[in-house]
Amino acid sequence: MQDGDEFMRRVKYMQYPILGEIVTMTVTDKKVFITSSSKECYALIIESSELVNLMKVIWHSCWQGASN
Repeated sequence: MQDGDEFMRRVKYMQYPILGEIVTMTVTDKKVFITSSSKECYALIIESSELVNLMKVIWHSCWQGASN
């Protein structure tokens, strides 16, 4: 994946690979959306500003630890 100002994104890689199936999480201003892999087949929406703030702290911590 390419990064840079022309693509309006920065790409970084986590130190450890993610193995197996993984859920997808999307964080907005007020909600966290979680969807499972097709293997487990579930989805949920949590509306919580406290959870959103926690997820942002975790994301920033992961971003700082990732490499270019």
